[in-house]
Amino acid sequence: MPNEPSQNQTYPFRIFISHKVSGHGGAAEAIKQELENYAKDRLKIFVSPALSPGIEWRPEVLEEIEGADLFILLYLVEGIEMDWCLYEAGYFEREARRTGRKLICVSNPGRSLPGPLEGRQRVEATEAGVAKLLRAIYADEHKPVRPDLFDIQNDKFLKQLKDFVLNALQPVKREPLTPRLWITLSGDEAVEQLKKGMFVAEAHLAGESEALRQFGVGPGAGISLAEFFGRSEFKRTLDYYIPHLTNCLRRIIEGYTDLWIIPPVRVVRDGQPKVLVPAYMEKGLGNKYKFEFLVYQPQPDYDPNAESAFDTLYNLFYLGWSFRARIIEQWFETLMNLHSLGSAAKTEDISRNVSKFKLAFRLILLEALNRNLDSPRRVEKYFPRKEDQEKLRKIMNLENGLYMIYVKKLYEGIETNNLETIIECLGQLRNINKSLLLMTTARLQELVKEMDGDLI
Repeated sequence: MPNEPSQNQTYPFRIFISHKVSGHGGAAEAIKQELENYAKDRLKIFVSPALSPGIEWRPEVLEEIEGADLFILLYLVEGIEMDWCLYEAGYFEREARRTGRKLICVSNPGRSLPGPLEGRQRVEATEAGVAKLLRAIYADEHKPVRPDLFDIQNDKFLKQLKDFVLNALQPVKREPLTPRLWITLSGDEAVEQLKKGMFVAEAHLAGESEALRQFGVGPGAGISLAEFFGRSEFKRTLDYYIPHLTNCLRRIIEGYTDLWIIPPVRVVRDGQPKVLVPAYMEKGLGNKYKFEFLVYQPQPDYDPNAESAFDTLYNLFYLGWSFRARIIEQWFETLMNLHSLGSAAKTEDISRNVSKFKLAFRLILLEALNRNLDSPRRVEKYFPRKEDQEKLRKIMNLENGLYMIYVKKLYEGIETNNLETIIECLGQLRNINKSLLLMTTARLQELVKEMDGDLI
């Protein structure tokens, strides 16, 4: 039977359990119920609830921390931020310094504690560690609630309790089907940059070794996005890719549930394009955000290193079709209608639509680089007629080709929100696109006719 309390002992013995709800699921609540069953009326356990940052902190939570005799922090899950738990632990320590109340961290075997908790008492999620934790709970020096639990005759009950707690402490594991990358950014300035659509060079890129390898980064603690940008073998690709990544992060922060789509990108020479799939976002203190992405390599519908006429012409046709469908048909009429309003068009409407159009246009340019279609040399050998080769060079030459001339002028119009310039350039690019599509389909038709087989 429990010892009778002395006159200076005030029961119940109060425990506050701090944990990450997303990482430990219902483990903390299950442990609370089981522990209280072994010392009814003498033990009260409060499990930290899932709370939103800032003003949604409930006063009763802070009161529970202030009144706790023992604070237990579950620190068991790899790869998740513990900012709110660390806040709770820090708040308890400030209140407990005067009274000598204990804070115990429960961690995985061999795992170090985060900086703010180094030097604090800890137990590992092992049989021996759980035994120490149970002694701290039931046999406290100043307020013991069930010291008889450790007598020999209660060995059976103690073992049952240890097994239950040890099993509950096994963390909830999220097993990704693909490698993961993490992008972390911190501070008001970084977030403001992101919301303006600007490249946050200081954002930190880290991840699992396989994910880093696929993005051309060696294993280690990670690098800044600026360093990643500098190391890439395809800097032109990233010029078009980073704005889509930035836009995705911005939309996640602002709570949108659509357009979290980041297009494929080639960042490693001779490698297939990869896709980053947004999987998880965690907000910490001080405007700190951690984004988790799954690295996905889709089965390609093309060969970026094509060495056959059909592969290369397919890539060229796909790009021409994409430009026609996504730019000319989706945007030309929209921008023409906006321009027709003249002075009645709102400045914010023009700016918003031009920004969206810029992203859509960059997506086409990224697609061209992904498919190795950034130079006439790659495709003209599959057009045997000299006049076709000359036309391709006139259109696609990187220095003075018609395509580059009007793309450059188009960007000047985009940067100044000049609808007249944008529409003029789109008209010229529409003509170029029509010429390329006709050349490509005519050449494909010729190749098909040269193949064995009869028409039916």
